[in-house]
Order: sequence, then structure tokens, then C-alpha cells
Amino acid sequence: MKTLQDIRRFVFLVAASLACGAATAETFDYMDGGNPYFPIPERNYENVDGVRYGYIVDSGRAMLFSWEYNSYMGRAFPCNAVSAKISENGSYYPFFVKGDIVVPSTLGGLPVTKIGRKAFQGCTQITSVEVPEGVVDIEDKAFATNSLMRTFICAESVTNISCTAFQACTSLVSIVLKGDTKIQYSRMSGPMNLRELSIPVMKVADYFYANNVTNLTFNDKGQKSINASLFGKSTDTLYSWNCSKVERLTLLGDFDSVAANTFSGTLPNLKEVRVAQSSREKVVAALASAGRDVSVVLIDDEGNVVPELEIVELSVKTGSWGIGMIVTVVQTNCGTASTVDPAKVAAMFEATSDLRDWNGAAKLTPEVEVLGTDANGKMTFAVTPGDGTAQSAFLRIMK
Repeated sequence: MKTLQDIRRFVFLVAASLACGAATAETFDYMDGGNPYFPIPERNYENVDGVRYGYIVDSGRAMLFSWEYNSYMGRAFPCNAVSAKISENGSYYPFFVKGDIVVPSTLGGLPVTKIGRKAFQGCTQITSVEVPEGVVDIEDKAFATNSLMRTFICAESVTNISCTAFQACTSLVSIVLKGDTKIQYSRMSGPMNLRELSIPVMKVADYFYANNVTNLTFNDKGQKSINASLFGKSTDTLYSWNCSKVERLTLLGDFDSVAANTFSGTLPNLKEVRVAQSSREKVVAALASAGRDVSVVLIDDEGNVVPELEIVELSVKTGSWGIGMIVTVVQTNCGTASTVDPAKVAAMFEATSDLRDWNGAAKLTPEVEVLGTDANGKMTFAVTPGDGTAQSAFLRIMK
């Protein structure tokens, strides 16, 4: 005698077998209380760099997703789609996936556009994930319980991330979002230990969960202005944007304006602002307007700190190297004084000085010779006109 459970299982198997005959599932939608609609699409697998990725094909696109059938419930449920094995003859398990993972941009020759529900769940030895261009959606619990994952980098193409994508990711400290990404319901559960956040300026209101962030980066190089509203609370009655613990603020790109109130009553623990040379004066003025004693550090287009040279002693002397300047400098922002490149010293003088020959006609390129480094790491250089006739050269400094 057939039980109701047997009948339900039979119906499922018939529907699944019919579905496997087709290469795609144009109308596939598995989000219905955890139950897939029929037909259930065929599962495919591809190994990339030792990791097996399970995916389904929908309208000519690949989606990281897998499912398993629960005979007791008579239903199919989304399950982990990413796994690896510890030995050649071993079985595939999600907890064998280790280290830094770059999600493939294609599977089966098709573009990957979705990271489906629970795709990476249980990959507890993953330390970082980078999502490639082409991926649009990251769905429920996609990386849930990945307890060792510390860094997540998201491509500009991603427009939607589920609020539970990082559930129970207790080690996640750094998230980089580059595009017009929307966090569902303007909240994200899970990364309560987040310390570093890099986002576009205009999406700031969506990231309330960053209450513990200490390093905040605005990475939209197209943004042209900033003001105090970026660091205040949102109008949402349940969740708010809170920057009270931010100690370092990095501003990528060139800003046309930095409002005078930008740092007034905001970012109470701010210690350092990193900014490009073109925006430095605007930031310094805004800090001065707010009466803030905050360091301003120069960065390049990629956010890397640009070392600066500080002259601590300057004198004109003669020696075996001719008539010139004796300059003692230290390098600030990064590195140590012993790493100062003589070429940087030459460039500094070339940019701020007017070195000419005896008649004052031809402009000369300074030559720099390292004379020594003292016990405190300060370096001393001889800076000469560099025209081959140093003994008769005339040195004129103009600020």
C-alpha cells in the first residue's frame, strides 16, 4: 500500500527527471519558503583551482546553486554548492574549501551572474572571497557560517546583496563594495566585528551595520562633494548610520568641494584623513573650520600613502662636491628615514627651487649625494647644481 509520503516522493522524482532532460530552466524560481517550484533544474559541476562549483543554467547564464531532496519532508531545499576533497579518492565537503577564493566569472562556458542561496555556506576554512565582474545578485545566506572569512571584495556589477549573506561570519572585518550595490532592507546581519569598510559615497545610508568600523573609505572617484550629512544618522527609525568609532577616513578621487561643516560634530574619534593632493587644501580648511586637530596624509589614485619629505636642517656650504646645500631630511607618512630616495630629494628641490648657472641663464637639474645617516635615522644630502662645473656654479633658491 502506497503512503502519502511515497506518492509525494514519486511526483517529485517524475518532475525532476523531466526537468533533467532540458539544458535550461527559463522560469526557475526556488524561493518559495525554501521549496523549489517544478521543474527543478539539472545540477552541473566544474572544478576550478581545486574547488568544485555546483551550478544551474538559467537563460544562458550560470548560477552558483545546488539543491538536495528531503525524503521525509517530500521537498527539495537549497544547499551548499561549493566543495572540495582532501584526497584524490575522498568525498567532496564544503569545509575542505580553504584560503583565498576568487569566484569564477564563467562556469561551463557561461557567465556567472548569481551566487545563490547557501552557495558557500559551511565553507568554514575560507579566509577571503573576491566576487568578479558579471555577478549581479548575492542571495540569502550565500556565505553564512564562514567563520574564518576576514575579507570580502565585491565587483561593481553587483547590485543586490541579501541582508543574511554574511550571517554568522564572525571574523569578517573588511568589506569592499565598488558599485551601486543595494543591501536588502538597508540592513545586514552578521558582520558585527566589521572594522574596515570601503564604499561609494552615495550609498552611505545603506550601511548602518558599520557601527564598529574604524577605517572608512569612500571609493567613488566620480563623487565631487562631501559634507556632514554623510556621517550622521539616517532617517530610518530602526537602523542608523553611526560613524562614532571611525579613526581613519580615506577619500579617493578629486573633490570640487568639502563643506565647512563636514567635520563639525561628526566623527568624534577621527585621527587621520587620507586624501589626494588636489583635495588636500579643501580638507585642511574644513578641519580648521571645525577646530579639529587631525592628521592629513597624502595618497595616490589607488589609496596608497605617498611619502613626504620634511626638511629639518638646511645650510649652504662648499666641499669636494662644490658649492651647494647641505640638507637634512626625514621621511614622513611611511617607511623610515633610511629609505629616502635621493631622487625624491632632487625632485623636491627642482619643484621648489630655481637652480641656474653662473650667468643665471640655463636652468640646472640638481644632483644629490648621500652624506650620511645619524643614529636617529635622519639623512643628510649634498644638493648641487649638477652642471659639471659645480665649483663655479651659482645657487639661488626661490620658494
